Amino acid sequence: MYVCVHVVPDQQMIFNGTDGPCGVGVLKSIGGVGGSKNNEHAKALFALIKDHLGIAGNRMYIEFIDIGAADIAFNSRTFA
Repeated sequence: MYVCVHVVPDQQMIFNGTDGPCGVGVLKSIGGVGGSKNNEHAKALFALIKDHLGIAGNRMYIEFIDIGAADIAFNSRTFA
């Protein structure tokens, strides 16, 4: 229920000087990211992205953001 994926295909992007398949990603979570958890998330996410979008791991970055419960809302209220 609380997962949202936003894919924007056919963007003009250059990664490491070439225009092949590439991407950037952001994973925001309330307390679910940080430290060694990020390596676990990265392993799973890079595999999913490779399988479903054809983007190799060396052609993208993923940023992990630990967001406060009061800083994000769903269905008219924050999670705090």
